[in-house]
Amino acid sequence: MPGPPITPTELAVALDVYLRTGSFTRAAEAIGRTTSGVARALRRHPSKSARSTAYARELDSVMSEA
Repeated sequence: MPGPPITPTELAVALDVYLRTGSFTRAAEAIGRTTSGVARALRRHPSKSARSTAYARELDSVMSEA
């Protein structure tokens, strides 16, 4: 069963941590949520630039592993 929705304040903190670290895990730890939930929330962030940044970092990470 899913937990309560991520609040706008939590999302802002998670985005800040993600942009500084490039890590969904660290962003999730910062707000006490699951990594998958935070990753989904950041991918659908209302700000187009934040969403684009999240996708770009994720693609960079995958491409560097290839």
